[in-house]
Amino acid sequence: MSSHISLHEDNDPSDFLQNQRLAPNLWFSQTAPRPQNIDAPALKDAIHHVDDTIRCLRATIEIWNGYQPSVDGMTHLESQLEIWYQYRRSLAARLYFLQPPPFVTLPVELLVEIFSWCISPYDRWTPVHEIPLHFRVPCRRRSSMYILAQVCQQWRDVICTNPALHPVLVLTNPPEKRNQAETIARLKTYLESTHQCPINFEIIYRKGPWRRKIFRQLWESPERWGKVEIIYDHHGPPIPIPLALHLLHFPHLSALHTRDFTLPAEPFSRDNLPTLEILGIDARPTVLSVVMPVMPNITCLHVFVLWRHPRDFYTLVGACPLLKALHLKGWAATDYDANPSFHEVEGPVEPVVLSRLRELHILFDADDPLSCIAAPNLVFLKDERLSSASINFVRRSECATTLTDLDLEVEDETMSANAVALMRLTTRVSYLRLSFPFLPRLVAHRSPVYGKIIEALSECTHPGRDNRRFDVLPKLRHLVVNGDQVYESYTCFAALIDLIYERSRA
Repeated sequence: MSSHISLHEDNDPSDFLQNQRLAPNLWFSQTAPRPQNIDAPALKDAIHHVDDTIRCLRATIEIWNGYQPSVDGMTHLESQLEIWYQYRRSLAARLYFLQPPPFVTLPVELLVEIFSWCISPYDRWTPVHEIPLHFRVPCRRRSSMYILAQVCQQWRDVICTNPALHPVLVLTNPPEKRNQAETIARLKTYLESTHQCPINFEIIYRKGPWRRKIFRQLWESPERWGKVEIIYDHHGPPIPIPLALHLLHFPHLSALHTRDFTLPAEPFSRDNLPTLEILGIDARPTVLSVVMPVMPNITCLHVFVLWRHPRDFYTLVGACPLLKALHLKGWAATDYDANPSFHEVEGPVEPVVLSRLRELHILFDADDPLSCIAAPNLVFLKDERLSSASINFVRRSECATTLTDLDLEVEDETMSANAVALMRLTTRVSYLRLSFPFLPRLVAHRSPVYGKIIEALSECTHPGRDNRRFDVLPKLRHLVVNGDQVYESYTCFAALIDLIYERSRA
């Protein structure tokens, strides 16, 4: 659970005392009880206690949402709820290690909790040298392996038939920690044990020639490819992928990322890639000529490297009529792979109108690409650069009234000023996520990087209790600050306290 606060500006404060009497006194300042005897019954009892506490917390927050909450009390409840969630997960994990296979005697609710905890999308990475030969469908959480297939046949069927739950297989070239023969044996065992279900894998190329004996196991099974990412983790010019992608049929391939690699010169075929919807590429001219036949089906595009001239990007997005999500992840100014035919532009170029685009992720300096597009129906904007180009893009797209979700990273005063300008421009944003590097330091030193945003969010036209109207983000209901961090103390919640206080005291 992230650091999440719900904002309600229309509640009647006259109900405060009545609702406060209804809210139970939970004494959350006490430390959560930890079982002394590390055994399964004690852990089960502790989990039941945590479940009861979480239910009380939820009930209290629902009651308190009926009025304008006191800042300290609501923040205290939200932070406690997050801590108790984390505590429950740790208890469930400890209980798992004490419970012998086949692990079927535990209640279904606990199985669901452990299962959902294990398959976090950020932790389902399984290096091939860590696959035990006797495991069926391995899943990895940090360094611990979970034998999910041992739960029961029903769970196994769910795992095998749902690609979203499949672990991601990681292979490196050259292979690490294991010799080639053992790596091949483990890879074969993994492929055989997954019963022909689609496989998701990531290949990291570092140096040297391709280990064809290892990768042949994957090259010979294109019909099982699900989500594939091939990463070039080595300094030097791009190298070709040793695979004739244009000749193979991939009936289940839904996502393909080929970062920093030279694709075969022959164009892809739409018939060979019928389910491909997510594509991550370097937007170089020779790459564009290869992927153009499949672009009409692409709904999510990751652009890792962009050519110096915006014409290439213009050509790329213009071929994606179904595009719903766009990730701008890089910009290059090198001169390799030049193709003049992609740069012949006569006069000014009108922006490509992406009428179906709902999500835009700006993860790198992307001023030129933004000048090539317009998204009149954009709903979600994530911006880690916050330049003036983003503001111009919103104005040109006329999407200030369609944006409902903003995810902004603020590092300096310029980005802070641009964040405020963007928030003033939008009128229907209800969800705001802010990320501040070194947030405790910014709060302690009253930095303007943080202060400008607080001042903007606290502005109101009528500073009265009953007729106030906030000028910036008047529809804001949900605020997340540094939500990817799990706080172990209340110190860093000062930012949340300040922001809520400024919007509630006017």
